[in-house]
Amino acid sequence: MADEGSALHRFATGDLAWSSGVIVFIDVMESVRLTARDGGLFITRWIEQRQAIEALFAKGGGRVIRSTGDGIIGQFSEPRAAMGSLFEAMAIVERANADLAGALPIAIRVGMARGEFLSDRQDVYGEAVNLAARLAGLGMPSAIIVSEDVRGEMVDGVDADIEDLGACYLKHLEAPIRAYALRPVGIRRPPAMPARKDAQLVPTIAVVPLMPIQGGPARDVLGDIIADELISALSGSPYLNVISRLSASVARQRALSPGLAAEALQADYIVSGSYSAIQDRVRATLELTERKTGLVRLEQRFSMPAEALITSEFHGFDGFIAGLLRAVLRNEVQRVRRQTLPNLESHSLLVGAVSMMHRAARQDFTYAADILAALAERHPREALPQAWLACWYTIKVQKGFSDDPAAEGREAQALARRAMDLDPDNPLALAVAGLIETNFARNFDEAAIFLERASELNPNETYALLHNAALLQFTDRGEEAYPIARRAMALSPFDPHRYYFEAIAASSAFSAGLYDVALAHADEAIRANRLYPSGSRVRTAALWHLGRPAEARASAETLRMIEPNLTVERWLAKSPAADFDVGRRLAGGLRGAGIPEH
Repeated sequence: MADEGSALHRFATGDLAWSSGVIVFIDVMESVRLTARDGGLFITRWIEQRQAIEALFAKGGGRVIRSTGDGIIGQFSEPRAAMGSLFEAMAIVERANADLAGALPIAIRVGMARGEFLSDRQDVYGEAVNLAARLAGLGMPSAIIVSEDVRGEMVDGVDADIEDLGACYLKHLEAPIRAYALRPVGIRRPPAMPARKDAQLVPTIAVVPLMPIQGGPARDVLGDIIADELISALSGSPYLNVISRLSASVARQRALSPGLAAEALQADYIVSGSYSAIQDRVRATLELTERKTGLVRLEQRFSMPAEALITSEFHGFDGFIAGLLRAVLRNEVQRVRRQTLPNLESHSLLVGAVSMMHRAARQDFTYAADILAALAERHPREALPQAWLACWYTIKVQKGFSDDPAAEGREAQALARRAMDLDPDNPLALAVAGLIETNFARNFDEAAIFLERASELNPNETYALLHNAALLQFTDRGEEAYPIARRAMALSPFDPHRYYFEAIAASSAFSAGLYDVALAHADEAIRANRLYPSGSRVRTAALWHLGRPAEARASAETLRMIEPNLTVERWLAKSPAADFDVGRRLAGGLRGAGIPEH
């Protein structure tokens, strides 16, 4: 016989019974941060708001099942009644945020699901409960996130303004769930920034000036200095749009949480944090938060002398910036892998594809082309997808994956031309076109025109600099190429595809006859990406010319593992340097190290 307190006994006696209806789940966003920042003030404010919400539930025909800490679980008989009460609940929270006197605002996430569940007088259990909680976890403030069956009972523009969020993967659920955001009719929070283009092809990031934990007005400027340092470093990345500090400062002035700041600025990612300045020493915490999920993707703490922030040699945030770029690219790749292409935002497709085409796994590289092709079809008037797809073909040939380099060179050239037709003043499209003309058409004069134009449009376009260095080193102008390659590296010091920069710097140094410098860059390229053959080719030839034949032969053995079909003849056939001294020197180094002629 079951114990009187057991679930089986409670079910048998009717204390635990099946019910059906609507479950709602309310969760305070970033409650840990709020508690740490405002302590008892936050708790007192939330208790007052929670009590008002509980009274609303009773008035609207619902009931509060559980109310603990920073969450509320409620039950209603039908979705529209639940929605009305939840909209009023969100209004209560927003009104309470109107006069904060320095405290951080409270924002709630709300999920709603319909289904069957087990309930007793104290709690509720089952799939509907879990689904409501997971929907709330999508992290969208001032909206109710609902499943498809709940949305089916609502009329868009009458019951609510409804936004389709597409197929969403929720924590601990294997299959994606179609989710929708409900907002009150006619109430849309105006963005603090102009609306972004529909064809937003790289993610947008905002850096909010850091909040001072303590210290007078004189210390407040440190938060702006730190934000400026981060914005300056991130602005050189081709993988991000960076919002200006003047725009992002609005979020600090209004004391918005990262989630609300990202919504207001229409940023896909937001960097925020806090700092304290005590006895001329600054301690700061930085966080990278993703708007779509509300998840913190990166967090790091710093401690440094205050005067170090204003020196030209300061590099204290380099590790955070490098980690941020890796986190963004990794997150977009994961999103591409776990969702179907039609439901992904365009910036996820582009950044995910660009990252995947630089990865070692051949299946990732192949999938990158499919993604770029889908993106080009989605945005037929945008140059970037065409330009990156052209770049993909050049990397395919460089990696030795191509069975017909000439044909794929022609395809790359056509794509690059199409990109320039769509946007003649797009620096990246021009830079890729210069690379194509160099690597495939061997039309060096035309390549130089494209690359010069790209640099005129944007002197800091790293790929224009990088491809110009490649053009110069192929044509025996290594002395000019190497400083340009170094400048590209300096402008994008945290590029996740650093191996590509190092490989071109290695080739440029080799072209200049700086074999020891070429070897150092080749080693760095190999360390970052062991399967990219360019670095290993330069390393092998540089070792031979440095008079280190045993090491050169060992390097050649490793190179042949990467490129099993490599011969000197094949390399000369595909290299733009074949008719120049640098090509003959590199071929001689490969030959001397044991790479077969035919």
